[in-house]
Amino acid sequence: MTTKSRILETARHLYNTHGVDKVTARHIASEMGISDGNLRYHFKTREDIVFALYLQLVGGMDEVFAFDPQAALDFNQMFHTIHGAFSQMYEYRFLMQDFASLVRQIPKIGQHFRALNEVRKLAFEQVFQGAIEQGWLRKPLYPGEYQELLERMEILSDFWMSAAQIRYQGPAAEMVQHYAQLVLKGMVPYLTPSGLAQFQQQFP
Repeated sequence: MTTKSRILETARHLYNTHGVDKVTARHIASEMGISDGNLRYHFKTREDIVFALYLQLVGGMDEVFAFDPQAALDFNQMFHTIHGAFSQMYEYRFLMQDFASLVRQIPKIGQHFRALNEVRKLAFEQVFQGAIEQGWLRKPLYPGEYQELLERMEILSDFWMSAAQIRYQGPAAEMVQHYAQLVLKGMVPYLTPSGLAQFQQQFP
């Protein structure tokens, strides 16, 4: 593992344990047993470290979301996609627990996230449209209904970690499972009878 990779791995561990605001570059260097100057050769500021870790998370999420949005809706696959994404978020939980604060501190995170979100939104809109054509989702009752559903799912997906930090007492694996199912089950009121039958096969 390179020094740069070790810095990021150490920083991720310390940030997850103590939070970004309580961990300085000196703390990271001390934990690694290297000089502050050596660390700053690779990352000049704490913000550079946090942004690099954010990009690592995005890379992991890109692998999870590498699905064909035009393929037929598969509830099992959709759950595994959401679960995989939430598992990635948990590994970088310091980012998700204080995301709004970090966006204020490091604006380029917010800029990158908003652009990325537009791309992923288009992919899930294709999934919803395909599911309507497939007969698993009912037709919208008013214009923009499914865009609003997607927005609610996105809000829950982006900020479930903050809620879990306050509300959830169980093991991490069960927590990820719980919130991933919570997001997917938000689709149930929109399913047709045949869509509901398919859903209940996966989640009896």
